[in-house]
Amino acid sequence: MTELRLAELMGAMSLATDIGLGAPLEAGLSVCLLSMRLGEAMGLDDRELGRTYVLALLRHIGCTADSDQMAAMGGDEFVMNMAIAPLDRADPRQVFPRMLRHLAREFPGTRFPPAVLRLMAMAPRMRAHDVARCEVAEMLADRMGFDRQVQQDVRLFNERWDGKGPTRLAGEALPPSVRAVQVAEGVMILRHTGGATAVPEVVRRRSLTMYAPDAVDAFARDPEAVLSATDVPSVWDAVMSAEPEPHDVLTEQRLDAALRAMAEFSDLKSSFLVGHSTGVADLARAAAERAGLPQGDVEEVHRGGLAHDVGRVGVSATIWNRKGPLSLDQWEKVRMHPYYTDRVLDRP
Repeated sequence: MTELRLAELMGAMSLATDIGLGAPLEAGLSVCLLSMRLGEAMGLDDRELGRTYVLALLRHIGCTADSDQMAAMGGDEFVMNMAIAPLDRADPRQVFPRMLRHLAREFPGTRFPPAVLRLMAMAPRMRAHDVARCEVAEMLADRMGFDRQVQQDVRLFNERWDGKGPTRLAGEALPPSVRAVQVAEGVMILRHTGGATAVPEVVRRRSLTMYAPDAVDAFARDPEAVLSATDVPSVWDAVMSAEPEPHDVLTEQRLDAALRAMAEFSDLKSSFLVGHSTGVADLARAAAERAGLPQGDVEEVHRGGLAHDVGRVGVSATIWNRKGPLSLDQWEKVRMHPYYTDRVLDRP
């Protein structure tokens, strides 16, 4: 097996979650660089910086868990995710008008009123969906071999300083790593959607509500110093260089476990796909064994089967779940998913 660092695998998962959210590719890698710079400004020690690094790359590994429900509620979940990403989701005055505009585009004419009724019916259950997404992230972190601290961090990432998150955890109960990455992600989203000039003011307004005051203060002291963390020739190379010592190298057993977690992440995109990638991998391995391939090749075939469809997360659940024939435009989107797989696996 070619030697593979744990950081490279986490980087690949970060790319996969970018695709699964409809975010710009390498957005998660940029969040990692901002998080590390912000963590240093907060005075985090080496142990906390290590947790910050891992969380920044894995913070959204549960993002496919509710794709079905999001698509059923609002159509293309990528467009909806990007529409509400810059907002304070606990403030209905921000979220509801934006959602109505989104629904008007997704469901024009006579389809709009039923879409609004669906939104109103599903809205009270959104907290349960958020909890489920966090629990899936925790489960996948466990499957990838991470310790309880990392599992806790990914489970708590969607909590808020003011306690209006999925489980109402608040304030100092949020680990420093979570506080740093939350602000770093907010900075990245605001920078992408509104430009860098307005970012410091918006972040300051969200202190003590969405964000921890210590993380906000560390950013506000010198925003340019934090933002400049992404001014690098290669974001991927910079993230690999930023990995705290020691650099963990994957054993074959941990690689297999991590790729199985990647397969589960892929298959959660649609309820119709549960067990698909692991089933493909098991069948392919059995075929390779029956064909008499060397054992090393058999294992490579199995790993390829586990990872072969990770790009599926880049196609909306509205398409995978569609009843009836696909349109030409929808087929073109489906044909992109092997390309997305290549983009995820190419770097490591």
